[in-house]
Amino acid sequence: NDVTTLDVALSIREGYRSIEHIKRYTAMGFGTDQGKTGNINGIAVAAELLEIPLSELGTTTFRPAYTGVDFGAMAGREIGDFFDPQRYTTIHDSHVASGAEFEVVGQWYRPWFYPKTGENMHQAVHRECLAARTSLGMMDASTLGKIDVQGSDAREFLSRIYTNAWMKLAPGSCRYGLMCNEKGMIIDDGVSTCINDNHFIMTTTTGGAASVYSALEMWLQTEWSDLDVHLNSVTDQYSTVAVVGPNARKLMKLLCQDVDFERENFKFMQWR
Repeated sequence: NDVTTLDVALSIREGYRSIEHIKRYTAMGFGTDQGKTGNINGIAVAAELLEIPLSELGTTTFRPAYTGVDFGAMAGREIGDFFDPQRYTTIHDSHVASGAEFEVVGQWYRPWFYPKTGENMHQAVHRECLAARTSLGMMDASTLGKIDVQGSDAREFLSRIYTNAWMKLAPGSCRYGLMCNEKGMIIDDGVSTCINDNHFIMTTTTGGAASVYSALEMWLQTEWSDLDVHLNSVTDQYSTVAVVGPNARKLMKLLCQDVDFERENFKFMQWR
């Protein structure tokens, strides 16, 4: 703060003798250090003017933390798995039971391939790709980031965030979006779904989920605070399974008999 030696001298002329009284009269030590550092000089000035030893005058009551405390110091050395948290999808155990090999993507353990006995990675991937091309394949895509976007200005917000327009996307439809920063560099992409005119669910890349969410909040709170938009991270609230291949619709008909999966009634990039 802006306390000077003249303020300390004035407090003593006014009759204050206790360092706590001098502190409050001058507002000495009311700054960010809360009296731990700057007050030492002020106490020395007061002791000199009172012609008493500094140790006799004493110190003020200072409050922690006068310097920042690192959370790592609190945790100590034994942080173990918390050094780099491991995230698992809700169907992780089924992948383990199926013998999956995993890859780490943005802290998530995502199934990489499912080798059979005696298969190497190349053979397993070739078999799985062939199955997806000729019959059916599935992938746990739950690791993708998901952001719930709601508000009367949701369409306008997405049109500003993405490089393409969202004002006319019909409810029940999905659209791919490319996201760039203010320098025109690509920072993320994903498919967003129009639930209704005021509600969208955006997907992001797995590794970009946190940074994209932070960027969206930054724009909303600092540049476009006039927009009626509310964001919520729902990555952990939804599981995502990609079902692909010529027999994908047949499988979905068996699993969800209350939904019409015929091609003409449930088209590409639509949502139910």
